[in-house]
Amino acid sequence: MLKYEKTFNDVHDVKVLLGTSVFRSQGINESNLLGFGANGNTLESVSVAGSDTSQDNLALSNQPRRFFDSRLLSYFARLQYNYDGKYLMSAVIRRDGSSNFGPKNKFGYFPTASVGWVASKEKFLEDSSVLSFLKLRASYGVIGNDRISSFGFVSTLSGEGEYVFNNQLQFGTALGAISNPEIKWEKQIPLDIGVDLELFNKINITADYFNKRTEDLLLNPEVSGILGASAPGSEVLL
Repeated sequence: MLKYEKTFNDVHDVKVLLGTSVFRSQGINESNLLGFGANGNTLESVSVAGSDTSQDNLALSNQPRRFFDSRLLSYFARLQYNYDGKYLMSAVIRRDGSSNFGPKNKFGYFPTASVGWVASKEKFLEDSSVLSFLKLRASYGVIGNDRISSFGFVSTLSGEGEYVFNNQLQFGTALGAISNPEIKWEKQIPLDIGVDLELFNKINITADYFNKRTEDLLLNPEVSGILGASAPGSEVLL
């Protein structure tokens, strides 16, 4: 991050921040230990000797499942301005890129801004014996959300498939969830208008109007188990 702070003529206070961040998270959600017809009661003593070879699945044992690799690259800038402690302004712009989205929708721009007015510092209120402090404020912006599973924009082999080879049933891997190449950043758009009030240097009152709208909601809708992606045979890779 790079910061710049300067006060001009004792009344203009300016703060600027520029920065970038890189985040990566990877690992395995679970390991699948799968086998049929093997001898032994523990993983160390298990043996395929004498097992039912028609259901020998130990070749798949200890294979990692549900690998995730999530990366986030961000650039951001912030400007803060304060005039004589009465007029306040802050503006932020972010450019975030997430590996959870496809090439066309990987990056998103998210601006936010807020303003404030400390009215009690104005000459027509500064001598008030009733109103000790009065601040009016408002903020509006766009916040991005990429908190979904990795690789949702492509089809991955994360399901289980059953195959017949030489008149024998074999267990393998098949396509999992249906891909969505158009998936993109979820946008949360909050609006906040508020007032902070102090009376007689004793009574504090805070009131806010808050409204948040969400666009392009990242949601996994329920799909019919009979007709949807989880229907029998729907995940078999042919």
